[in-house]
Amino acid sequence: MGYYWQIPDQGSDKNGPFFDLSLTNRGERTTFTLSLRGGYREDFFTAENLGFTKSYSALGVLSHRLAEKLNVGFRGGFERAISYEPDRRENIWNVGGDLSYQAARWLSLLVSLSHRENHSSISSESYKENRGVFRVTATY
Repeated sequence: MGYYWQIPDQGSDKNGPFFDLSLTNRGERTTFTLSLRGGYREDFFTAENLGFTKSYSALGVLSHRLAEKLNVGFRGGFERAISYEPDRRENIWNVGGDLSYQAARWLSLLVSLSHRENHSSISSESYKENRGVFRVTATY
């Protein structure tokens, strides 16, 4: 926890608290984590180049071992992002799930599905994204 401030050469100062809180509950086969984050992030090296962005988010993650080599996971989150150049407000939410299987000590398989929506004050920046991943990992 702390406090941040930005004093730009042009424009108004930005400041506020920042925090990163996490609570985890582990059972014999199930783990649940709830995370709350707030403060800011800087985005200068991506295609969007949003600069300084206030951000507040909540994330929940649930993982459960169905069998010795089979795990299932679910996650969901929400983020409120406020960018100043350009002036934009975003409500971003996402949900997802995955299924993993440890086929051998050296081989694992994963199937993951997710959905993400960004509702932006700039309508051309709003989007919906569906993603599916199948991953095979072999280690030696």
